[in-house]
Amino acid sequence: QCIALDFGPGRSLPLDLPNPCIRVSGILHQSPRTTTSLKSQQETQLATAWAGLLSVNVASIGRKTSFFTLGGDSILAIRAVGSCKAIGLDVTVSQFLRDPTVKGVVRAANSRLSSASIAWPRVFLDESVIASVQLDKKDDVVVYPVTPMQAGMLLATLSNASAYVLQVTFQLTSASTQARLATAFETIVQQNSLLQTTFATSDGGIVQLVPQRPQDAIVRDVAKVSLAEYLASDFRRGFHLEDKSFIRLALISPPVLRSRVAGQLGVTASDLAKFSWAATLRKFTRQHDVVFGQVRSNRGIPVHGAERILGPLLSTVPCRVTFDDELPLTQLLQRWTASNHAMSAYSHASLGDIAKWTDGQPMFDSLFAFQQWPARRPNVAGVDIIETWKHQTQVAQHYAFEFLVELPRADKGLVVMASFQPDKLSSAQARAILHEFDYTLTQLCSSDPPSTSMALWTLSEAQTALIRSASFGP
Repeated sequence: QCIALDFGPGRSLPLDLPNPCIRVSGILHQSPRTTTSLKSQQETQLATAWAGLLSVNVASIGRKTSFFTLGGDSILAIRAVGSCKAIGLDVTVSQFLRDPTVKGVVRAANSRLSSASIAWPRVFLDESVIASVQLDKKDDVVVYPVTPMQAGMLLATLSNASAYVLQVTFQLTSASTQARLATAFETIVQQNSLLQTTFATSDGGIVQLVPQRPQDAIVRDVAKVSLAEYLASDFRRGFHLEDKSFIRLALISPPVLRSRVAGQLGVTASDLAKFSWAATLRKFTRQHDVVFGQVRSNRGIPVHGAERILGPLLSTVPCRVTFDDELPLTQLLQRWTASNHAMSAYSHASLGDIAKWTDGQPMFDSLFAFQQWPARRPNVAGVDIIETWKHQTQVAQHYAFEFLVELPRADKGLVVMASFQPDKLSSAQARAILHEFDYTLTQLCSSDPPSTSMALWTLSEAQTALIRSASFGP
């Protein structure tokens, strides 16, 4: 028994990287060797909460101890922010990551910049715009403007129905599990208006329609078709503006299950991988100043309850890395990381606005995204998860080169997927870029990492052999 669930973008061209799981905490967040005593009740409460969350001895936590040195990561940081609120420390994820020590988190919570002190303006639509929306029963929905991210995705969907389709596939252990899963899906959709939201055109552009009453979920029983055939057909179908739902569930009994259950997903060192990508681009562009697009999750924006918001808060903003080969690598990483985290304050800016500010000149032609999932168990309540990178799917292209990094089980290393525009890059060139990224990341994660970024100019053996062959012949 299989089901397929659609709601976002596909991926292609997978490449398994053999590198082991990376611990970036030792590079970006170094705690002192000696433990500094806690000085206040708030620090003691916070240390106790961290000890429980990370399963460490509270006696090993001092006021200058870093959350990441204790074994934390960016996924656990979201949970840590929730535990902070439970003990009366109002701090955002962004503030937490800026100084993830006991002292720094308490200081941020006591500052005047806490999320509770921020007053956000309300959004309104003109009555004429609302009146222009063609609806059968206007009392059944509330009309809102779309966000910049929604506008960009919907614009792409209007020209290509498959532009933002994500197919998530599950393997079920029994027919009875299939019925329970369908019931659970219907319940979740009916209880969350976000999953029932649709869209329409108006005199003021595209708007979103949030229903006032629960809507039925779309569940289909599909027979006499293989999983691969259904996924291909469903992807071509895509989504359209007039659809009654932008999430749907299909229940399938394929003749043969060709995909094996993948392992648990772990956590990742996204900043280090992003820096490695910048160093890889520097090799190919021969420039010390590198800019590429980065997809941000925006879970750390200073909005109350952002870590619990259902649905994506994604945005795409420029990421700039300026290399200085004379600086120690640790200092360069820390300086760039601080600057990149500061970008979160402006992550609401849309690419359309950025294009206007730069007179329409494109700032980048490559995109970097990092998928980071919390650890999860296979076969939960009779449902096994088939990891999406086991299936090659079509991808809607928006940039010359789109780069996605994911981390499955820690013992499986990183998984990198890239898509490219064939009129600008060949498949061989795209794979060469991926292998060069692998080599650069290996340099940074070796037992004896380089002292400065000068060593990151070094090319992999494959690139060196290619240049040697082109220069002197085979």
